[in-house]
Amino acid sequence: MQAVNIRIIQVVLLVVLLGGWQLGVTSGAIDRFFFPAPYDIVKQVIAWIADTGFYKHVGITLSETVLGYVIGTGLGVGAGVWLGLSSFVARVLDPFIKQ
Repeated sequence: MQAVNIRIIQVVLLVVLLGGWQLGVTSGAIDRFFFPAPYDIVKQVIAWIADTGFYKHVGITLSETVLGYVIGTGLGVGAGVWLGLSSFVARVLDPFIKQ
């Protein structure tokens, strides 16, 4: 029973926060430029999802993210192996690696 009460309080808090935000923007108390109304945000997200170009941009962003991760991981592992195998390089770079 207590879990249900907590869930109700959480939902009411969310509704109050979003409603207050919407009311603040609608009344002009909150600047729409910096904090658009929740309703406007939802409308824009729906418009993006309905646009087929959105998925092209998401695909490009995801591929760039994965490529960056792969390149960074490869360089990091390569540098770590190099440091582990070469005592000279490890001694030269030691002041820059250890704190």
